[in-house]
Amino acid sequence: MISSPRATSNRPSQNCPSGYAVGQATFPRRSSDTIRVRASVDGTEGTFIVDTGASYVSLTSAFARRANIAGRGKLIHLQTANGMRDATLTQVKFVSLNGVTAANVPVAVDGRSGPSLGPDVDGLLGQSFLSRFDVRFGPAQWSITQR
Repeated sequence: MISSPRATSNRPSQNCPSGYAVGQATFPRRSSDTIRVRASVDGTEGTFIVDTGASYVSLTSAFARRANIAGRGKLIHLQTANGMRDATLTQVKFVSLNGVTAANVPVAVDGRSGPSLGPDVDGLLGQSFLSRFDVRFGPAQWSITQR
């Protein structure tokens, strides 16, 4: 789910708590343009696509139910690559992957039931998580580092 406008309010500042964004990791990059990672949201693990064009971390409704996130938040409208979509904007305690963790992350829960992002995909890692880190993409690997 790609949304506009980009989230800009999640940039670190001097007053951010120490757990705001911590860690660093490097991942191999496969030949596909799509980068899939295993990440956890409030302790529930899933498969996510790294999407630098998505404003928010986006969760399928099925994953949100598994993570006990569904049903809380405010209704928003997202512009995605496949058109407009309704979602619920809420906040989770943390999102983490391979030792890289961000606290109090805004997430958008897809309002549609079913596999909205394709088979075996639980969500997108968008800018509400990525913007807290220095993220670099190379031909053979990509890295994410605490700012």
